[in-house]
Amino acid sequence: MSDAATGAHGSPVGHRVIRADAGTGKTYSLTIHFLRLVASGVDPGRIVAVTFTRKAAGEILERVLLRLAEAVLDASAARRLEREVAADVPPAALRQPEVRSRPDCESALAATWLELLVRNLPRLQISTLDGFFLRLVSGFRFEMGLGRLDRVGAATDPALEPLRRSTVERMLHEERGRDGLEALSDLVSRLYRGDAARSVSRSLDLVVRELDALYREAPGRETWSGVPEPYRRISDEELERYCSEVERRVREGGTGNKRFDVALSALVDALRSGSWQAAITGKLADWYTVGAALTYHNRSLPQSLAEPLAPLFEHAAAMVLREQNLRTAATHDVLRCFTELWSEALRRRGFALFDELVERSGSFLTAAGPGAAERASGELEASELALRLLYRLDMQVEHLLLDEFQDTSRAQWKALAPLADELLAWGDGSRTLWAVGDPKQAIYGWRGGCVELFDELEERVAAAGGTSGELSKSYRSAPQVVAAVNRVFGGFDPSMLGEALCPAARRWLERFRQHTTERGELPGAVVLRTTGAWEGVFEDGDDLLDGVEQVSAEDEGPEIGRPQAHLQTAASRIRDLLRDEPGLSIGVLTVTNRTAAEMVQRLRRLGVAASGEGGSSLDDEPVVLAVLAALRLGEHPGDLTSSFFLAKTAVAGAVAEDVGLETEEWRAPLEASRRVRELFAALGPARLVARWKLLLEGAGGLSTRSQRRLQQLLEVAESFEEEPQDGLGELVEYALAATLEEPEVSGVRVMTVHKAKGLEFDRVVLCELERDIALLRNPMVNVERPLPTAPPSAVHRATNQNVRALSEPLRVAHAQELERRLFDDLSLLYVALTRARRELHLLVQPLEDRGERTREGRTFAALLRQTLCPESTLAERAEPDRVLFVDGESATRGEVPAQAAASPAAGEAPAESTSRAAADDGPAPSAEDSHRRAAAGQQRAPRPTIRPSQLLDGPPPGARELLQLRPSDGALRGSVLHAWLARCLWLEPTATPTSEWPLLPAQRREAIERLSARPSPAQEARWWEELVMALRLPAVQRIFVPPEKRRGERVELWTERSFAALRPQSGDGVSRELVRGTFDRVELVHQAGRPAAARVIDFKTDRLSGEQARDELVRRATPQLLAYREALAAMLQLLPTHVRAEVVLLDRGEVVAVG
Repeated sequence: MSDAATGAHGSPVGHRVIRADAGTGKTYSLTIHFLRLVASGVDPGRIVAVTFTRKAAGEILERVLLRLAEAVLDASAARRLEREVAADVPPAALRQPEVRSRPDCESALAATWLELLVRNLPRLQISTLDGFFLRLVSGFRFEMGLGRLDRVGAATDPALEPLRRSTVERMLHEERGRDGLEALSDLVSRLYRGDAARSVSRSLDLVVRELDALYREAPGRETWSGVPEPYRRISDEELERYCSEVERRVREGGTGNKRFDVALSALVDALRSGSWQAAITGKLADWYTVGAALTYHNRSLPQSLAEPLAPLFEHAAAMVLREQNLRTAATHDVLRCFTELWSEALRRRGFALFDELVERSGSFLTAAGPGAAERASGELEASELALRLLYRLDMQVEHLLLDEFQDTSRAQWKALAPLADELLAWGDGSRTLWAVGDPKQAIYGWRGGCVELFDELEERVAAAGGTSGELSKSYRSAPQVVAAVNRVFGGFDPSMLGEALCPAARRWLERFRQHTTERGELPGAVVLRTTGAWEGVFEDGDDLLDGVEQVSAEDEGPEIGRPQAHLQTAASRIRDLLRDEPGLSIGVLTVTNRTAAEMVQRLRRLGVAASGEGGSSLDDEPVVLAVLAALRLGEHPGDLTSSFFLAKTAVAGAVAEDVGLETEEWRAPLEASRRVRELFAALGPARLVARWKLLLEGAGGLSTRSQRRLQQLLEVAESFEEEPQDGLGELVEYALAATLEEPEVSGVRVMTVHKAKGLEFDRVVLCELERDIALLRNPMVNVERPLPTAPPSAVHRATNQNVRALSEPLRVAHAQELERRLFDDLSLLYVALTRARRELHLLVQPLEDRGERTREGRTFAALLRQTLCPESTLAERAEPDRVLFVDGESATRGEVPAQAAASPAAGEAPAESTSRAAADDGPAPSAEDSHRRAAAGQQRAPRPTIRPSQLLDGPPPGARELLQLRPSDGALRGSVLHAWLARCLWLEPTATPTSEWPLLPAQRREAIERLSARPSPAQEARWWEELVMALRLPAVQRIFVPPEKRRGERVELWTERSFAALRPQSGDGVSRELVRGTFDRVELVHQAGRPAAARVIDFKTDRLSGEQARDELVRRATPQLLAYREALAAMLQLLPTHVRAEVVLLDRGEVVAVG
């Protein structure tokens, strides 16, 4: 690192705050400053360096010791280290006489420092903030009222899940016992505005999980007291009188517009029924709430109607605000009750939460600060108390080093501030405060991080005579990556976010400065492209169930959605990147954990060994699911899902055999459940898991990853034995709550941007860029603060814009919440872009082409298109598989621009525009071909797409279908029957049908819940009877009987499986068309692990009046079934002759083979 950069890291004799951009060496700065302090003669045990993760703390200590060890072994490394350390340290402090007397003075100096640190290793205080507060609390545990302290952990500790659940249940019982069941029901109703569909315990659990930290910060009822209610309520008699007056005047002449009169009548109905939210919604309410001039279909509101409407609207507004305040108060009551019971439960367990330690430390250190003696009313002097604290901890803190300070929470700063103020009071350099961070990387606002504390600390340091510095030269990224970051945040127009968010966006951008890079020699590339039509097989089923013989795929509707196609083509692009240059590391970054998990599975299906980061759940391996299914079955003998999984899953065969569960007896698992309980009682959790682990490994066929996951499950079971709970259900919950590191790390690592903080990769792929910026996704509350760093002044339950229009405090709190979300989102994008060393691949969905109505949204993708390729047209942005921007030489084939994109030097302002690339035409064109097509203006033609349903010969769809109106009874009947049939897997023949054959009533209801239209009860009963009668017919019944298997064969079942595949077009074997649709039912026969034969079945629910109608339907269905057969053969790489196609005529109970 250059001397200029080293100079920015500050002096060991003085307070200092450093703003360090991404990749500029924050960890280097901290380690060098630590060594400077040691070189200046500071006792290493009196230096406290804190960061946010154990990994980061370990890296700091590792770098300190590694730099010294290298200097001891290498004279040139010793000279380089001495130059860096000596930048601000007086030479006399480094060249001590006893060191000069040694033969090798340079290496001896490093050896002296290394020996000093090694001897003081137990006293070194390089740790996380949580670790620092734990040491603090350990010295004053009883004074802080903690008492017994057997274990410390986070609120997400899996050991606490059963305790949390029992606490919620206890709260339910105590609330019911104290106030009665009616009062409890009213409390939950007020929490969720009367949504009776919610589970009570689940509702309360969601509240306490999300708001527990906020309640600890602001427990006072006054903060949750709600908003003023300035509107006047009227009596029920007055309400009825005004409603009648409006109705009378509408009848006598109204507004002269029928639609206007209908709207007024609907308003009166809403008021009479107490639907206050509905009454204040729409243009009619805007007239009163925002003072808008009311016109409705070009008709103004007559004064005769305005007079009775005004008190009605005012009453509705008053009632809405009253409901709003009741919800807020109910939330506080739930949190208060839970916190009391939760604290008591933790104390009994001897468990302390890190958050609680932070709060206790903050209160304690504040009490030991200035003015504490007066507050103590004659008790121990504050200074003496502070000295005792430091003596017990053996940590006379003289120098405090704070890493990643932008992520500090208000509670953490409350605890650190007294110590920081004490250090800042010393101006002679004997005690110092040193902090480094980057406000642009503050991405943890959702869990309490307060970026404004960085500005506050900078002000405090300046007031104490300290200095500040900046680091903006990247030592990580190639020039193209740095230039792209400069383009995005230097060319970003905040007005795209709208008038409300524009000022906040400008404040965030004020923190951004043009970046430069030291890695000018590093080859790099940045590519922004749309994803396109996936030219392979979509496997939308759950990959975790590979090996299951009969599985009902999740019903995703008749089409493969754009997000699924986007992720699949993104996975294909990542696979190509890995193939082109496998030596480079790849980081695939997402916004949500769900997308990260889905991307891992899609990559594995494509043969890419992908791993997650930051830990994942154990249930991502089928072999672990087999063990958990057996444990669940032991806890719940009626759990047919677990029984089915055990009996029908190949990987679970050894466990199923051990518990005596036969393949065909999964519907009667009572004996197997009893066997599991007996084994659990005899062996205990760990030995039982170890037994099944040996059986599963002995059966063979397990991958290395599966074996390691089993070992991790065994370790979790051993840990569970140390907990006070000992039930089968508790063990399953404990295992599922455990977050464990991936058993093996691959070259492709998939994780969220939050988990990628502090990491870097040769290539970074961003594939979840359609996220809306500053979108509040169902927040539970909005918090109002007088200052960003201050405690909450008010907490309000989140609500919609119609309610916010009634109250200024609600609008203020919502605006503050939006600004916090905006800051988090812009920081998230900045962190994501700056993880790349060499290449940055930005994959976005094509815009949905709506002709003239095609619009950009307020998304990350829109921001990137605006800044990287502002001159591209909407049509180009809507084109699949289109390279919109490229800068540098990408290792991915086909990403050659139509015109070379001139990359500005890192640190320069972005150019006015950038080049667009012509899309490639084929899987792997040469650069010469790409340039030739680009010069000719050739565009890739869209691939022809057909649906087998389009091949169904018959009359064209009517207006109802084209306009997507409510389906006819026949169409609705077909949808309902198909939904039921999709859930009929393998059925046991029966002569006497019951209410539970072939589906339970709950299964029937669940099957039709997703339909856009619902049948009436009479229709549902009639159609169910028709289906049962059809299933009893011999030909139809044979469809649902499992086929006989020969040795080594495995049968797999698909139902309602969406697909997309290519088939030859016009017999030329070259030009191909994309076939999309949904299989009703597919049976696959696997031999030696590969598909050997298949049977595709299509159900027809048409009512047939005779032989002629039957023959006509078969004739019309034949092209559709042949298309299904060809598509399935292409997907499975089988000959069409190995795929059997059959159409089932349910009305006649007949199965007809086609082709």
